[in-house]
Amino acid sequence: MNRQIFIFSVIVLILAVGLWGFVWPEGQSFSSQKDDLNIWQDNLTKMKELKSKLSDLTALYQNQEKAGELEKIFSALPQKDDIPGLLVNLEALASKNGLIIKNVNFTEEAQKGKSANDNSGGATPENSSSLSISSVKGLLTTLVLSGDYSSFLNFLRSAETSLRLMDVEALSFQQANNILGDGLSVSSDFSVNLKVYYR
Repeated sequence: MNRQIFIFSVIVLILAVGLWGFVWPEGQSFSSQKDDLNIWQDNLTKMKELKSKLSDLTALYQNQEKAGELEKIFSALPQKDDIPGLLVNLEALASKNGLIIKNVNFTEEAQKGKSANDNSGGATPENSSSLSISSVKGLLTTLVLSGDYSSFLNFLRSAETSLRLMDVEALSFQQANNILGDGLSVSSDFSVNLKVYYR
């Protein structure tokens, strides 16, 4: 009887040790996988937070970039027509390209939808922080320049890249009387109509 109990106890012990030897590694592997899963979940949460912050920073940067571009555009538009400064600028462009200004005329562009009586009811507030396309005004400028054709082309290129925003609306030229053998005149008079913008 005692022998049977001993044999049974040995068998139970062997089974218990074998079962423990099988369950223990599996338990350790499960525990390790659970830890890895927790780490991956933490990393995923952090990545989502970083993605959200990146989206916020991108939106902020784009808004600041747009505001900066708009500010650059309007920095080229003075608060008023600044005719003396414009005249100096045009004289510098002409002189730089070998042209002589023979005549210049400035005319205020008529505001669309406004009459002379609209401005009599008080001054227009100047708010430099509220920049809008509707606040842009135009000064019509007519120039008569004297020089050769290549110099005139260089003048137009320089006007295109000038700090002051301006558009060439019309141009014409008249050749001088003295003609060279190849049929080109020594100098010509060029008439240019510019629209110069300001706020």
